[in-house]
Amino acid sequence: MDVWHGEKEREVFELYCESLDRLTFNSKPVISNLTELADEYRREYAPLIVRIIEDRIRKVPPELKLTHLYLLDSIAKNHRRPYAELFQQNIVSVFRNAFLAAANVKWRGALHKLRETWGRPMKEGQPTTFSIAKLNQLDHKVAEIDPQWPIQQLPTASDPPPPPVRTVIVNPNIVSVNNDFLRRNSQQASPVAPEEDEIAKLKRELAELKKENEKVRRKKEEDERREAEEKARKEKEEKERRIQQQKLAILQEMENEKRKLAEATAKDAKEKETKSKVDSSSGQKGPSSSASTASATTSGGGKVCKQEVPSFFVKSITTTTSQSFMSHLLTTVSACM
Repeated sequence: MDVWHGEKEREVFELYCESLDRLTFNSKPVISNLTELADEYRREYAPLIVRIIEDRIRKVPPELKLTHLYLLDSIAKNHRRPYAELFQQNIVSVFRNAFLAAANVKWRGALHKLRETWGRPMKEGQPTTFSIAKLNQLDHKVAEIDPQWPIQQLPTASDPPPPPVRTVIVNPNIVSVNNDFLRRNSQQASPVAPEEDEIAKLKRELAELKKENEKVRRKKEEDERREAEEKARKEKEEKERRIQQQKLAILQEMENEKRKLAEATAKDAKEKETKSKVDSSSGQKGPSSSASTASATTSGGGKVCKQEVPSFFVKSITTTTSQSFMSHLLTTVSACM
């Protein structure tokens, strides 16, 4: 296919074709898996799945055509809607292609057995897999290749409904068909191919199951690895978030301490400045506001002498030596005597 209706359709095509490549022999597990995979895609991609299987039946070698018809049969019977109607559109040409490639009476007998189940309902009261009219067309086309092919006549109103088929044909081991048909065709058919060894079949099926189990195991390991990585990533993010919160808290506390320190420093500086101004003011008032008078009192003669000390004397106290101060003081006291 060269034209796709979106990227998803191309992906479905590639995935189903890849799964279909595993159908290299008549394996019930593989057919069952492909049947269920077709059911997953039925809502949007059923026509695509039908085209893939029909094209594969036309292209595979003769020994695999019957196996792929079993897949078609399994899907049409297990998931009738919409697959039975879709497969019915080309069932005549698809079946004719497989019949032409049937190299021996055993394969043609298996095809006849499969064809018979399509004309009977799965359960009583249900429709047949494909319509009787379509199967009548199929019989006539096959009869053109082999005139001995039995043709099912179209039913009349008085004919009873066909009995239901007992099982879905997926992997039959014993083929039971119209004996007259097989006997008449035995002279024309190619030599019967040797039967495939049953042990070899089982080994191949076992290998397929192991392959499926390995695929599931790897997928599980991959999912667990991704889950562990996601968990580690979240834990790392949570740890980084907590560290960031702690850093922000510390930075905030540092800012608060810096602010307190700045306020304390400013307050201390202001107090020092105020004190300095007070001290400076007190120093300027000292000489002028100090005692401008001096008193001398003697108690010997009961006479008290008080004399105002001139201001120039007060000033001189700050400029003369202590000896000069004492001399002036004595002079003043003598004058009071």
